[in-house]
Amino acid sequence: MAEQEQQQAAEPLSEEQRQELEAQWVRQSFQKANAYLASKGILPQGVRQSDSRVLAPLVAVWRIKAKESNKVSDFWVITGNLPADHLPHSTAASAREALRHFALNWQMQAENILRGPGRNDKVQVDFANLLIGRAEGLYKIYDEPGLWQQEA
Repeated sequence: MAEQEQQQAAEPLSEEQRQELEAQWVRQSFQKANAYLASKGILPQGVRQSDSRVLAPLVAVWRIKAKESNKVSDFWVITGNLPADHLPHSTAASAREALRHFALNWQMQAENILRGPGRNDKVQVDFANLLIGRAEGLYKIYDEPGLWQQEA
């Protein structure tokens, strides 16, 4: 039986299987964005899909309408193979600009950790290094014009 499972695992996915896995990743990423906002006391009320961008299975940038302190606002929320984070929609005019903003913020956050009191804490240093790596990856995505043609 294990041999049959290995053989199936080695077979390439059909287009239908690939699309289903991507759709599942998108759903999970969106759920993660909503849960992240809720953990910050921000109540998600909907997504503006036309402004959101997904590059499964790496990153998704969601423009989410949400309620915070009795005020409805839009936020950019980033999820994927990286820490979830958010910023007010007014900070960036597009998902691409939001990616650049997250990348720069994470570089500064990592720098603060590595120069601050957390520099001797292995967990903090590992987190800073993760932020640096993800920030560099985000900036490469931001800087790739072919990924952003529909925003031009």
